[in-house]
Amino acid sequence: MNVLETSKLLDEELYSRQLYVLGLPAMQRIQGAKVLLSGLQGLGAEIAKNLVLMGVGILTLHDPHPTCWSDLAAQFFLSEQDLGRSRAEASQELLAKLNGAVQVCIHTGDITEDLLLDFQVVVLTASKLEEQLKVGTFCHKHGVCFLVADTRGLVGQLFCDFGEDFTVEDPTEAEPLRATIQHISQGSPGILTLREEADAHHFHNGDLVTFSGIEGMVELNGCAPRPLHMREDGTLEIGNTATFSRYLRGGAVTEVKRPRTVKHEPLDAALLQPRVVAQSPQEVHRAHCLHRAFRALHTFQQLHGRPPRRWDPVDAEMVVGLAQALEPLKGTEGESSEEQLDEALVRTVALSSAGSLSPIATMLGAVAAQEVLKAVSKKFMPLDQWLYFDALDCLPEDEEPFLNPEDYAPRDCRYDGQIAVFGAGFQKKLSHQHYLLVGAGAIGCELLKGFALVGLGAGGSGGVTVADMDHVERSNLSRQFLFRPQDIGRPKAEVAAEAAHHLNSNLKVTPLTYPLDPTTEHIYGDNFFSNVDGVAAALDSFQARHYVAARCTHYLKPLLEAGTNGTRGSACVFMPDVTDVYRGPASDADSEDASYPVCTVRYFPSTAKHTLQWARDEFEGLFHLSAETIKRYQQEGHPQGALISLADMDGPQVLTLLQVVLGVLRERPQTWRDCVLWALGHWQLCFHYGIIQLLRLFPPDKVLEDGTPFWSSPRQCPQPLEFDASQDMHLLYVLAAANLYAQMHGLPGSRDQTELRGLLKLLPLPDLQDLAPIFASDLELAWASAELGPEHLKKLHEALEIWSTGPPLEPLMFEKDNDNNFHVDFVTAAACLRAQNYGIPPANRTKSKRIVGRIIPAVATTTAAVAGLVGLELYKVVGGPRPLSAFRHNYLHLAENYFSRWVPFAPAIQKFQHLEWTCWKRLEVPAGEPERTLESLLAHLQELLGVRVTMLLRGPAVLYSAGWSLEKQAWHLPLSLSSGHYGAAQAPGASCCFGCLCLNHLFLTDLHCLPWFINVSESQGPGTILQSFFFNCSSYIPTLKLLHVQPPTNFFNPPSLTRWQGIYVAKITLSSSAQLDALVVNHYELQLQFTCGNHTMEGPLSVDVQRDPGHIQCAGRFASPAGEIIQVPEMVTPGARLYTLLLPGMELQGAQMSITSAQDPPYFPGHFSINGQGWLQAPSQGLKGQAQKVFQLQILVNFGQGQSCHGMLIVKVLPAPSSQVSFLEQTQNITIPENLVPGSKVVQVQARGFDVRYEILSPMPCPLFSIGCVDGLVRTTAPLELAQAPGAAVTRLQVKAFERLWPWTSAKLELTVDVQSVNRWPPHCLPAMLVTQIPETTPVGTVLNTITCTDPDSPGSTLDYQLMFHRPPGTASLCLRDRVLQVNATLDCDTPGACFQYAASILVLDNGQPLMTTEVPVLVMVTPVNEFAPSCVPRTFRVREDARPHTLLGSVLGSDMDYPHDSIEFYISGGSAPFAMDRLSGEVRLLGPLDYELQKLYRLTVLLSDHSQDQDPTCHHSGSCTITIEVEDVNDHAPECEPPFQELTIHSHLGHSVEVTKVSCRVPQEPHRLVFSYSIVGGEGHGRGGLPGCGGGAGQGQQWPPSSATLFSGNSQSRFSLQGAVLVYNDLMLGLSWPEQPHTYELLIHVADAGPSTPHLSTTTTVIVHLVPWTASTVATSTHRATVRGVHRLLVSSMMTPLLVTDMEAFWQPESWFVVVLTVTSALLLLALGWLLSKLLQG
Repeated sequence: MNVLETSKLLDEELYSRQLYVLGLPAMQRIQGAKVLLSGLQGLGAEIAKNLVLMGVGILTLHDPHPTCWSDLAAQFFLSEQDLGRSRAEASQELLAKLNGAVQVCIHTGDITEDLLLDFQVVVLTASKLEEQLKVGTFCHKHGVCFLVADTRGLVGQLFCDFGEDFTVEDPTEAEPLRATIQHISQGSPGILTLREEADAHHFHNGDLVTFSGIEGMVELNGCAPRPLHMREDGTLEIGNTATFSRYLRGGAVTEVKRPRTVKHEPLDAALLQPRVVAQSPQEVHRAHCLHRAFRALHTFQQLHGRPPRRWDPVDAEMVVGLAQALEPLKGTEGESSEEQLDEALVRTVALSSAGSLSPIATMLGAVAAQEVLKAVSKKFMPLDQWLYFDALDCLPEDEEPFLNPEDYAPRDCRYDGQIAVFGAGFQKKLSHQHYLLVGAGAIGCELLKGFALVGLGAGGSGGVTVADMDHVERSNLSRQFLFRPQDIGRPKAEVAAEAAHHLNSNLKVTPLTYPLDPTTEHIYGDNFFSNVDGVAAALDSFQARHYVAARCTHYLKPLLEAGTNGTRGSACVFMPDVTDVYRGPASDADSEDASYPVCTVRYFPSTAKHTLQWARDEFEGLFHLSAETIKRYQQEGHPQGALISLADMDGPQVLTLLQVVLGVLRERPQTWRDCVLWALGHWQLCFHYGIIQLLRLFPPDKVLEDGTPFWSSPRQCPQPLEFDASQDMHLLYVLAAANLYAQMHGLPGSRDQTELRGLLKLLPLPDLQDLAPIFASDLELAWASAELGPEHLKKLHEALEIWSTGPPLEPLMFEKDNDNNFHVDFVTAAACLRAQNYGIPPANRTKSKRIVGRIIPAVATTTAAVAGLVGLELYKVVGGPRPLSAFRHNYLHLAENYFSRWVPFAPAIQKFQHLEWTCWKRLEVPAGEPERTLESLLAHLQELLGVRVTMLLRGPAVLYSAGWSLEKQAWHLPLSLSSGHYGAAQAPGASCCFGCLCLNHLFLTDLHCLPWFINVSESQGPGTILQSFFFNCSSYIPTLKLLHVQPPTNFFNPPSLTRWQGIYVAKITLSSSAQLDALVVNHYELQLQFTCGNHTMEGPLSVDVQRDPGHIQCAGRFASPAGEIIQVPEMVTPGARLYTLLLPGMELQGAQMSITSAQDPPYFPGHFSINGQGWLQAPSQGLKGQAQKVFQLQILVNFGQGQSCHGMLIVKVLPAPSSQVSFLEQTQNITIPENLVPGSKVVQVQARGFDVRYEILSPMPCPLFSIGCVDGLVRTTAPLELAQAPGAAVTRLQVKAFERLWPWTSAKLELTVDVQSVNRWPPHCLPAMLVTQIPETTPVGTVLNTITCTDPDSPGSTLDYQLMFHRPPGTASLCLRDRVLQVNATLDCDTPGACFQYAASILVLDNGQPLMTTEVPVLVMVTPVNEFAPSCVPRTFRVREDARPHTLLGSVLGSDMDYPHDSIEFYISGGSAPFAMDRLSGEVRLLGPLDYELQKLYRLTVLLSDHSQDQDPTCHHSGSCTITIEVEDVNDHAPECEPPFQELTIHSHLGHSVEVTKVSCRVPQEPHRLVFSYSIVGGEGHGRGGLPGCGGGAGQGQQWPPSSATLFSGNSQSRFSLQGAVLVYNDLMLGLSWPEQPHTYELLIHVADAGPSTPHLSTTTTVIVHLVPWTASTVATSTHRATVRGVHRLLVSSMMTPLLVTDMEAFWQPESWFVVVLTVTSALLLLALGWLLSKLLQG
């Protein structure tokens, strides 16, 4: 396959980190796998998530069971909205979104045998034992890999059955061993010698190996695997090589991994004879007890149809009994096991088995998913066969939870599964925690998911703050499951926070994109950490971990920390005052950050890593640094100034780099062809001509002085390469280099390899003279790090001028994750070609990318596992005080099936005299009034601790030292602690050393207070104790080493170490050869290394040598037996000063000096002389002609008072020099900042001449500066703090340059050094972070906070404040007026989108140079306020009284001006009216029957309450209105007449109408209804003659009812009529014959209601009228009363179906009053007639 091609089947960018763990073949198998997963509770969801993220081909889900509340505690794909839905269906969509390359299916039916045959792996979770046995037996028989996983509360179980003959292709995670070959002998056996002897110890007898890259003995290249045999001398036997060619050079031997076969037992057998994964016999016994506990739980559920109840002791005892009743387990040989059951363990498992916990599901789900991947990829050894994991240590040790069962009862909430284990009280405690999560990468996402599921910070004042400055990349998507493709490019912290909130809407997550490092301590400072309950760290850098751990130690916060590397992972907990603090390595020993010697990388590489480092440096130099340099030159306003600054900064490397970048071109490239030509030329320069030139300097046969060949191990002699475009790696290098060169110059590139090969055939190979010349002695120049001279500056200027025109160059930043940008291609090809030069086995592209890109291999399974382990420790941290034994550190290696958990170390207790403390100890010192000074602090500490403080430090700064001079102490002690002198802006906390102790550190040792500065007088001699260190290392034998001294000297002895009163005392002393001389060297730096067990730390001890005016000695080489050698030219001026003898204090003592050696010719040309000033002068006649002669002068120095010393000067006369010394510049003015530390570079002066040396002539002595006698480098020798040493502002140095052999050949330079004050500290602000929450009703002008800032550099200076908005941008709602943050505009949340979270920063700027700023983050959250009460409009509704229940009458229209609008609840106030109102819609409906007659009108009071505007019920507002409901009358009662039957007798009067009776009717239920209509609808007349004109009655067959005409028409007029309700008899028919006998009439009167109501109902009444005519002579007939009454009742009951009475009985019985009246009337009539007749007769 072409090296540029990538796999078309695998998304290598997505799975890049995973590929480094599994490899391409395994990943391709995973992509083609089909897996069935049954059970989608928390454990199943974790397995599914990991499989999808890691790219399994097809995943089929099976779980038809409905979602319930307890599922939500661990199943992150489910939510409250999914309750009742199938778990598989509810999870499918979200699972599929994790990885579009994975097909996620659902199986809704039963698990059948035909279904199982379609999969490679079947996984059952949360299944019954019967189902496990059935499925497991079938899978084992048919070769389907089978897994069972289950969790019960705090314990988990995993079983694997991969069949009886499962082959593991690659059993281990480690890469095959690979070593470089030194030599192979010809013989039988052939002897293999490795270049590195240590590599041989990694191989073992019987290992199979193969060979590659060998020159000479090529028969071994690509041979079949050969077995190795180890020899005692470290060489290896590789079989017969006698017939092979002679070995020449190069090559590598590579281990060949052997496949392994695994045999697993089926589940039914493994249940009785379990093979468990455990690390010790104790763990094996515990696993066997858990095995029996799980079987007992299955049995309990089978017997009772349910699992054991939560914390039910009765059920728990039943489980224990069932476990005891199980048959004994069998041992490895089939024998019965005699292990005792741990009843307490089984009981605890049963009590807590009802719970469902996210951390347990996460941990076991990760392991189970890894086993599935082992099954489909055939990589790594599977489990053998049972794994039991328990975290029962999470339960409190001293509590019995079942004593309060109500606390563990379900509450129909998402935490029910967790409450079942820990209780509701613990859940509430979790919700109020506030945690800081540092890192939102793979582990960070898993932790955040876990926090959401357990409810950490999901209530009250709790919350989670996520800090991560990185952005989402595509390679993150295969592990960091909270991210999706649309999130690429967004900040990780923000995306993770949003995703976590979706998992649990109650979780409060605050994202921060600021890094957590020393630069942001103004953000993550005291205020921030005071609101944090704990910290979880998910970092991939040891440096970052150390910093976060140090912050947690400082603020006494618990730290949960996790990390992974491939399938290895760890999770640790660090509790204040309980465990030891974090002590991870300072750097990873295998990290690519490890630096290699420059010479090794450039010229003598011996490993592939060396070649990769060289290639990476090539990329940086060619395509980044060069472009930066040229761009800087282009943008500089003064090119000559830029030239000088570049030369000063970069030295010869700048010119070398630019010459190489120019290459064979003579001008800036213009076309793709130019770029190819340059790339080809650079290939020749690096891999051909460069190697040839190196071999000229170091020929292959070069031999060292001791006879050792120069090119011997580990150095490998290189060979130049010949360019061949047909070789892929040669072509790849040119293609990548040309494209990168084109990108840098803004030119189009090309990816066409065929076209490139054709172009290369046309281009001639550049000759050495065609290449940009590596100017004379370039290699030597770079080797010696010499500076550029004027001619080099000229060349530099010429090189830069080539790029002076045209667009600026684009510096390329190395990007490892883009496979199309040629970055990795260039490094891979360059490193491979470099390896070919030196015969080193090259690294492939994948390995090169990992090493150069510093990629940490990672898989989702390990990430999830360590996150689950962290979650378990979180339970303990939050749960309250726990003993050390409750906590666990964890380590796992999934590829090796290794799981280890152990109790952390306790913090070491340090002791000194009566004091004891640990690393968590703090001393609280009150500030005091007035403000505390250093002196008062020292007094307080001495009183508090009872010991004298000898040193006080703040970070690296020494605040006080008892070793200071009295003057220095007097100056420091009165200073206040908050003064700028003590660096108020530095990290808080000072360390105090008392009696040479350091408090607030791990060990009781002064070494933790390094760097240490001490002063020593030059008069001190050998054996002087410079410093003593006291420390405690009780568990180990400590060591204290002197690593090195700068400048190098043997004046200091190695530290001595003794034990004294329980502590160790180390001393630093002067050696026997020590001769301190402040005029020679006044500063030494000793690097010390302290070791106690596994803890190692280093630090410098700075020794300042002070002048001693009273110390008189002859020192230096002058006083040595060999004497001081002086070289002078023979042309020296007669009498000239040849040498100045400087002795300490001699100018004060007036010493006398004389030459005591003989000076007689011919040995001496004349007398040398020396005066009282120590000047040695040449003979008066000079030294001409004395070349090559040597003169020894014995000098006696007499100080008087019997004090004298002597020494020797040796004068060597040299031929006259041929050159003169001169400085490049006669005067120089240098400005430096005051914050330079001692030893910092000031300037480097240069003088022309041969073997030039430098010295400072004045001022003498020079307390602030020194000069390197060889390199002319002026350095600082003391702090330049202008506040302490105002005289350091300006120093004028007179520097002398002279030739070493001819000191009198010299020149002088005036150098003025101006020390400029430095603005070192940014403003310090309180508060450091402003977070506030204000209501929307906050008035304009309200002060939110006042920022108080001070400038530590200048406390009284004026600061500038600027308010910058991030979100929403440009808002005017807030303003900053004179440090006061105020509300600037009316805030309103009552319109959609109007309520904001204002994210801003207050930039505080000082006026110093350089300008320093402090950023105060501002977060103002405007919360809505329930301002308005809801209201509604009174309404009237009408309803018929016969309306049915639930009839809709209408809706009450309510309104609320608060947002969201109209979020109102409606209620009917009081009463028992038959109406109901919908709480949310306001609809009014009928509940019960209505009766208009009982109540016609209802008036209801409707109460309105807003329910969504405020979470606090006390802030809800309410309103009311009245609605009227009118009941519409419905005619539903017929009239009733009283009496319903009347029988009466009337006497007719001729010609008169007689009122017979009045019908009295009413509606009893409706008394108000008084209007009726009356009509006669039927009747019958009976008598001797009947009614005239009427036929017979109904009984005679006539139709009923007959018409009125039939019944009542006689002579066209009715006899009876109704006038309203009055029945009237009409006797108006005069002259009509009328029966003379009485007659009876039966009348049927129809009575109907006549009102507006409908329908009209009616009834009938019967009236029987006995009519007695006025002429009657016989009695009338009469009815039988009983019969008539019965008929009446029948008529009434049958309403409108009357029955006629025909059975009549006649009788006459006049009453007595009738007889009397008739008699009287007759008498009166007769009298009247008589009177009338009399009148007529009289008239």
